[in-house]
Amino acid sequence: MVRLNYQAMKALFAAVESVTQETVHVEGQICFTEDSFDKTRDLAARTYVVTSNNAGYQANKNGSGVYGSSLDQSDLNIRLDLLMSDSGKTSGWEIESCYMREEDYAIAFEAYAQESLNSTRLEIMDSQDEKRICPRCGGKFTGHGAVSRHAENAVICPDCGTEEALLDLIGKPKKASHWWVLRTSNLMDAVIARKSR
Repeated sequence: MVRLNYQAMKALFAAVESVTQETVHVEGQICFTEDSFDKTRDLAARTYVVTSNNAGYQANKNGSGVYGSSLDQSDLNIRLDLLMSDSGKTSGWEIESCYMREEDYAIAFEAYAQESLNSTRLEIMDSQDEKRICPRCGGKFTGHGAVSRHAENAVICPDCGTEEALLDLIGKPKKASHWWVLRTSNLMDAVIARKSR
């Protein structure tokens, strides 16, 4: 299991729903603090399973609903977003931590990386003198770039284009998680830091 905070899990869930156009869903668990409840609850009673298939994680849905069920099945399909303090309530249930299975985390991380690269994709510019920033290395370049072999529609600098080709040739491609645009993302830094704990 990968431990992360709710904001990171929420961003990963939203990325999966966006990139896959709501055809793939991942699962996570939200664990609430003991003092969030009037009565004492064990860990399984205060940990809720949620999926990315909730309106709260889907940008094209008109809603903010996040439904989940407790691990011990004492609460089934309850609307958590109305109970959580994270949803703007001052006296709601406090989130202690969140978890995702390794497989779901890998799917979500890949979707987040793809979405990040797509959102920073540089359009072909009319003026070849205009400087652009390479999402792979962070360097500035002018003129025509290269289309990345590993990130759909991403325009990278000519040097990175050459490096990608050479690394592919020897079978050692640079992982998308090492790209400059992702290394500089505060959210991904937080997610990666949580994963390494």
